[in-house]
Amino acid sequence: MKLSVACIVDLYTRVEAMAAKKTVAVSFRVSPTFKLLLEGAAARAHRSQTNMLETLLFEYCAQQGIAANQPESDEESREKK
Repeated sequence: MKLSVACIVDLYTRVEAMAAKKTVAVSFRVSPTFKLLLEGAAARAHRSQTNMLETLLFEYCAQQGIAANQPESDEESREKK
């Protein structure tokens, strides 16, 4: 059985969401057109706007071979000193 990139990204997103211990807030300004398109795309896909952005970003990164490097925790960085 061959899975599409979108399916793999969706599964990854769900696993990451379940495994995540914490989330971080991100705030940025966008154009009114961007906001309307995000609202429309999220509604059509029955997703939250945050989940829509995550899905699009994860899919892009998967296609481009971009991997996320998890930042060290404060404890890990102290142990290296």
